[in-house]
Amino acid sequence: MSKIEDYFHTLIESTVDSTQKELIKEDWCKDYLDHLTNLSLNDLRQEPILLETREEEVTEELKELAKKEYLGFVSAYTCSESVTSTLSSIDQKLTTLLSVLPSLETAYTSFNVEVTSIQTDRSKLSLILNNYSNLLEVLEIPQLVDTCVRNGYYAEALELSSHVRRLCLRHPTVNLLEQVSQDVEKSIAYMLSQLLVLLRGPIKLPLCLRVIGFLRRMEVFNEAELRVLFLKSRDSYLEQLIHELSVEMIDPVKFLRRYIDLYREELFDIVSQYKAIFSEEETALSENEDGDGDGDEKEHKVNFDVSEKLSTKSICSDYISQVFIRFTDTLTKQTSAIQDISALSSLLTQAMFCGMSLGRIGLDFRQIIGNVFERRVSTIVKEFITDGTEEFKWEIKEVMKKNVSWLTNSKALNPETIKTTSRSAFAPPTSLMNFPPLARFTNSFLSAFNSLRLLAPISIMRDLSVHINQCLLDASKSIQAYAIYKSDVWSSRPEETSIFEKFCELFVNCFIPYIRRCFIEGVYADILFTEAKANEIIQIQPILELLQPYVKTDSPLVEPTKPPGGDEDNQTIVTSS
Repeated sequence: MSKIEDYFHTLIESTVDSTQKELIKEDWCKDYLDHLTNLSLNDLRQEPILLETREEEVTEELKELAKKEYLGFVSAYTCSESVTSTLSSIDQKLTTLLSVLPSLETAYTSFNVEVTSIQTDRSKLSLILNNYSNLLEVLEIPQLVDTCVRNGYYAEALELSSHVRRLCLRHPTVNLLEQVSQDVEKSIAYMLSQLLVLLRGPIKLPLCLRVIGFLRRMEVFNEAELRVLFLKSRDSYLEQLIHELSVEMIDPVKFLRRYIDLYREELFDIVSQYKAIFSEEETALSENEDGDGDGDEKEHKVNFDVSEKLSTKSICSDYISQVFIRFTDTLTKQTSAIQDISALSSLLTQAMFCGMSLGRIGLDFRQIIGNVFERRVSTIVKEFITDGTEEFKWEIKEVMKKNVSWLTNSKALNPETIKTTSRSAFAPPTSLMNFPPLARFTNSFLSAFNSLRLLAPISIMRDLSVHINQCLLDASKSIQAYAIYKSDVWSSRPEETSIFEKFCELFVNCFIPYIRRCFIEGVYADILFTEAKANEIIQIQPILELLQPYVKTDSPLVEPTKPPGGDEDNQTIVTSS
């Protein structure tokens, strides 16, 4: 029986098409096939007739049903068409939806990110709102620091700056604090410039202490840089005062009087303030050391000229050395325009008082300024003597073609007048008035000596003596040249020869000893003590060798070398032409 069933199934599968094969797989079809296989042969032969009869019955039933329920069939058809159309539309929309889904997915992802960001911002804003008062205090710090700086509350500004730095160290990742810190640093940089301006102006010790204290707290400069900065700032103020003084006063004497007083006052303040502010402990700054501070504060760094190390002990001494160099340079420059030795004497007295005053703080500079005045006095006296000598030589040269009578007036013909001695120790011999050129030559020396007596440095004595010797020797050479020029004429004019010999005798025996006595005793109060040293100072022998042919050998000296008398000023001879 089972073989028959298998064969039946095989037969059916081989005789049906693909559509029917799908239909056979249905459950009801399997049940019907099982029913067929269970029938007998006769029943199986009758099965088609039964199926046809059943088909007719079903067909009739459907006809009857269609007649009765045609509205339902129409409605079902309409619904079927509608469903088919709707399904087609749904299929199109599903296709469109499938094409839109990728962009929708992208938009969803973007929206999700945006929502996450909004949620984060909202969380931050909520946190900010909860800490609004604290944030407001932090945000107002830059403005508060700026207000403190502009109103001079530097201590409060530094405290706020330190607070901001601590906040930045505590919260290094907060950008807002970094911005606040930058704004605060700008105000602190402005504060630094204000402090430096204070140091460059008129300032007293208490304020100096406060300013240097603030600079130390700012940690912009190390100790050595701070000392140099203080000295440079105070020196800038001193130079500013000197510049204003040079603009106001053109007269060198008035300028130097005010200049010396200004140096005495300001340098005393600078050094005393420096010693009061900075300790004497020695520290060193290496050349590669940059110090503390960064950002805008580095713009205020002090430049040093150091080879290896800058010792804090040498800073002040180096500065004082530079100041005294400038001081002596200014004295040299200004005194070069002064011709009055009395003014130089007054200025020297004032400068010595300045040095004595600064000596209280260890700045006694009196030993280094003497050379300035000595050189200027020597120059002025030499100019006086040189001018007188040149005038004497010019006077002899201009009148070489004249008679010898130009040398003297009528009183010179009386020999007794030549031997007339001076009225007092340093009064000019009246006999010199008989020879106007010689009297004027004497006046030039006396003018120089009278000026020199106001300020007579011993150190220039030797130099002046050399110059006086040279000038007297030049004058003697002029007299010798005149005698040589007139030698041919005098052979026929013995009276002119006699007058010239009296002139030479008076020049050698009266004029030169008088000049030597005025210089040695009148100016330097006979500090040589011995005649031998006096002869070394003013040498007469070279002059005697030049004029010996024109001087009588038996003629005594008209003026003694060292007559008695007081210490009066040398008097000027009034001559007549």
